[in-house]
Amino acid sequence: MPKFKMVIIGGWNVDEYPARVRWLFREHAPETISWIGPWLERYVRYYSVMPPAEMVPDIVRYGSYTTGVTMHVYNDYPPLLHQMWGMVGIPSGAEKKATTTPGQVYAKADRVMEERPVDSTFCFIPFVPTDDFMGSSLNPWSTSIIRWFTCFKYPKGGSLEEGEDWYLKTHAKEVMKQPGLLRFFSYRTMDFSGMTTWTRISEQWYADYASWHKAVVENPPKYTKPAWAKYDQYPFLEPHKDFLGTFILERPTNDLLRDNMTYVIGP
Repeated sequence: MPKFKMVIIGGWNVDEYPARVRWLFREHAPETISWIGPWLERYVRYYSVMPPAEMVPDIVRYGSYTTGVTMHVYNDYPPLLHQMWGMVGIPSGAEKKATTTPGQVYAKADRVMEERPVDSTFCFIPFVPTDDFMGSSLNPWSTSIIRWFTCFKYPKGGSLEEGEDWYLKTHAKEVMKQPGLLRFFSYRTMDFSGMTTWTRISEQWYADYASWHKAVVENPPKYTKPAWAKYDQYPFLEPHKDFLGTFILERPTNDLLRDNMTYVIGP
């Protein structure tokens, strides 16, 4: 069985999207495979699902990013990030914003991220969910599925033990009362390469955006606010600071290990 996953939740600006996608397929993915291919069991990319326009304010309010998820599945523990990425190229045009070399950029990759993420957010998690709350027997052919893919950390000033006690014993039970929730599971992050900023990655599945909106915005269950919370609304973690995520489908958009990634600009 694969050992663990690295999950990258993309925070690209929409205006950067065309250039970043070109960079991903033409340069970054082939370079990634060249350098860490021996450790990769799987390397896939999920693009975010475009939401209905009228739901955008609510989706943003819940910390949603726009560009999706990249996932590495490792068959063994690779070298530290700054060692295995030392020669991999940085996004085209980055030299205009900062005078740094690829080696200098990735030498910092194993350090804790900024408190408020402005670009992609990295998490390392086990291959199998740490906690499977509901829906493990779901027949995926019986319904459409949209995955609300989130990561979070508890705010400064509170202990990890208090946060986990609330999440596992109180909050998860209340989340399972959401109308239309199909599946709910969560991973505790791993302390690989010193990147321990985020505490958990969780997934909540719904049939579609309308079902998510009814469950989370229109008709949510009553939630218990923890004593340590500094943010008053569900999920009691500040969006884009302590809580963020995106909406993806169950099937990856691209299999970067197996797809033909020849970058052709066609008619």
